[in-house]
Amino acid sequence: MLNDIFLDMIKADFIKAIGKHAQAHKANKEDIQIRIKLDDEEGLSYAIHNQWNCIVPKCSFKEVMHMQIDVFGKENILSPHIYELLLKQISKHNADASKFSAFLFERHKTICCALHNGTEHIKICTLAELFSE
Repeated sequence: MLNDIFLDMIKADFIKAIGKHAQAHKANKEDIQIRIKLDDEEGLSYAIHNQWNCIVPKCSFKEVMHMQIDVFGKENILSPHIYELLLKQISKHNADASKFSAFLFERHKTICCALHNGTEHIKICTLAELFSE
């Protein structure tokens, strides 16, 4: 039940963020991806991609979400769950943590995820599938 609450929160927030980046970069929502990686210094690092090409190489959670101030503390609420989800996938796929990336993108009003270990494609699935594993 708790996972469902965080899943719904993450999906809703990233759908909004993708829409805002699409509008800001004059792109279709389906062309925008948000890359999430583990970062030794910051925990999680983010980048914005358009048609799988990096357009914003490194940005903060607030920049990804188009927030000036994180009034509701969403970064503190969501980041630990995203971090754990990435660790679980790295372990499951015997991936190199320093090269592992999760690309979030919107398809059919849900958030999908493309997992990569460096340039090696691992899989594509919905965020809900990752949470249920």
